[in-house]
Amino acid sequence: MQNMQLSMINLNSQRGGDEMAVRDGRGDVKQTTTGFRDPRHHICQKQIPIPKSTTLDLLMGLLIPTEGYLLVDDQHISGNRMRAWQRSIAHVPQSIYLSDTTMAENIAFGVPLENIDFERVKLAARQAQIAEFIESNRHGYQAKVGERGVRLSGGQRQRIGIARALYKQASVLIFDEATSALDNATEQYVMDAIDGLSRELTILIIAHRLTTVQRCDMIVQLEQGQIVAKGLYDQLNEQSPSFKKMVKVL
Repeated sequence: MQNMQLSMINLNSQRGGDEMAVRDGRGDVKQTTTGFRDPRHHICQKQIPIPKSTTLDLLMGLLIPTEGYLLVDDQHISGNRMRAWQRSIAHVPQSIYLSDTTMAENIAFGVPLENIDFERVKLAARQAQIAEFIESNRHGYQAKVGERGVRLSGGQRQRIGIARALYKQASVLIFDEATSALDNATEQYVMDAIDGLSRELTILIIAHRLTTVQRCDMIVQLEQGQIVAKGLYDQLNEQSPSFKKMVKVL
């Protein structure tokens, strides 16, 4: 997916009586636009304290805006295009749901057992850096994960979630606070897996932890519903007083 451009134009929504708008730093113009010079660029959002879930639901087309619209590569995303856009997205949440079935069935989640492509399962596991762990078990991809993945560590559950997203063969991966519940060492393993993914993917990471966004090609810092800074980690550390303040407390 080359030269992808994502724009949220005059985007406004209401949920539960609370209004949310995404605005840029110029004030009245409510538009956020991020371009990708190559498909590997990440967008990473440091959210404080606007409704993150609403922003994410608008982006994924799960919530219809009461005002404005979403553009991808200058195409208005609605109707049939919305369904195509949603099919291109894989979402990795903070808490990965795992059923009490096999590793393979959890990676190919929702696919009937007889239709699972096991070669694709293994490829996704390798890309998510969970294959070595799975294959070290004598049952391999037929090993049961236990109820809610009780037999797996937090980092292993997250990497199963990444493998699940990769099995879907989506072109856009969205990580929603995917490492916030992990300790620093485990987070590093998960971030290594993310960093090692194909450069053909576009990755959006939504995070509060600054350690999560350090490797990103672009960080978008939001405050009170406005974009206050965009750039690399070091650039924001120099240009954004609030970002620099957060870095100091690490």
